[in-house]
Amino acid sequence: MLGEKPLNIGDVGNDWLKGVNMGLDGGTMFGPVSKVLWAQRCPADAENTILMCNDPHNIVLVDTGLGNKLTVNQKSIFTVTTPWDLPGGLTSFGIAREEVTHVVFTHGDFNHAGGVARLTDIGRIELTCPNATHFLQKKEWDDITDHDPRAKSVYLAEDFSLLCGSNLEVIDVDEETCPGIKVRFSGGHTRGH
Repeated sequence: MLGEKPLNIGDVGNDWLKGVNMGLDGGTMFGPVSKVLWAQRCPADAENTILMCNDPHNIVLVDTGLGNKLTVNQKSIFTVTTPWDLPGGLTSFGIAREEVTHVVFTHGDFNHAGGVARLTDIGRIELTCPNATHFLQKKEWDDITDHDPRAKSVYLAEDFSLLCGSNLEVIDVDEETCPGIKVRFSGGHTRGH
């Protein structure tokens, strides 16, 4: 997938950015069902890629990947073998992170949304794409902000702490985020997927 020619649909180009190599078994999303069974319906993507869509006016990321805020212990638990570098991936396409106009989250689990905010070299947390509007389904945002103890290990507070007001758009079911890019409520392993 990575490194292939972009898929163009109308005026929208689609490319893949490298996510991060980690050992989080996709089976955790399917409960006690073995990989032999769930992989028949949902083949695993070993590269943990991030989709980037762009047209002449917009640069849209679908998810932001794991991020760089995990502790040494968390990296060990999730078998992170390569560092997350979404800004570097964007740079390889000649795009600065400040140029991203939209970030659309499939859902808020840390391995999909952990890169919404990044840890700087001086230890400060800042939005990875500071000029982008970030889109989340309402049910997902409600679960993220509910602070349910059962979700504490999946929805990490520091991932969403900088999203508010002008940089966050909570959508209810289906919405076109920009011309040619429509977000649809699909259901999945979270309520707001």
